[in-house]
Amino acid sequence: MRTFSNAYSRILGLVFVLFCTNVAYATETPLETIRATAADYVQAHITVPDGARVSVEANELDKRLKYPQCHSPLLASAPGNNGFGRYVTVKISCPDDDGWSLYVPVQTRFEYPVVVATTTLNADAILEPQHLRVEYRDANTLRGKTVSDPSQLVGARLVRRIGNGQPVSSNNICLVCSGDLVTIYARTGGIEIKTSGEARGSGALGDTIRVQNSRSQRIIDARVVGIGEVEVRM
Repeated sequence: MRTFSNAYSRILGLVFVLFCTNVAYATETPLETIRATAADYVQAHITVPDGARVSVEANELDKRLKYPQCHSPLLASAPGNNGFGRYVTVKISCPDDDGWSLYVPVQTRFEYPVVVATTTLNADAILEPQHLRVEYRDANTLRGKTVSDPSQLVGARLVRRIGNGQPVSSNNICLVCSGDLVTIYARTGGIEIKTSGEARGSGALGDTIRVQNSRSQRIIDARVVGIGEVEVRM
């Protein structure tokens, strides 16, 4: 009889603990709900640049903090934030009569597509399609003028050694390299004049370099427009 009584008491105790635990959870707003509300607010208001992707994450909250259950939808705002940069502080409020509020730090990370090397490449290597792949990289880790389209780099020459997985920036290559024979274009009003010359400097796409005209022997300034191609203004 005593054994049955002890077992019955243990069962009642377990039921009581579970009941109290469920009541406690039911009377609190989960911290994950608060974090998700803050992150969703930033996600809805942030401007994502073309071609980029963004990840938004609210900081972890102190698990010792307890917030009563909110019977109204939580409100989010970002007072004092003129823009949504890498770090945003979001105010989360419960609009109930006995409501509460707190500030939640939210971090955003922008990633951009960049061309990286598929293997270690030495200086003077001519880039081929198999040397290149596209990866998304955190904007804060990028240095120099990166390239997102591998086709813009195929045929370019490396001016310095780069490692596997390293971004191939405009600082690493020349589309026209010093001493190269180049085609010089002059365009105006639908008319195109083409001649040849020799590069007296090295440059990537859009760079201005010195070029010597093969016919006149004059040295002129020209803009790099492609592999072995430059353009002069008329």
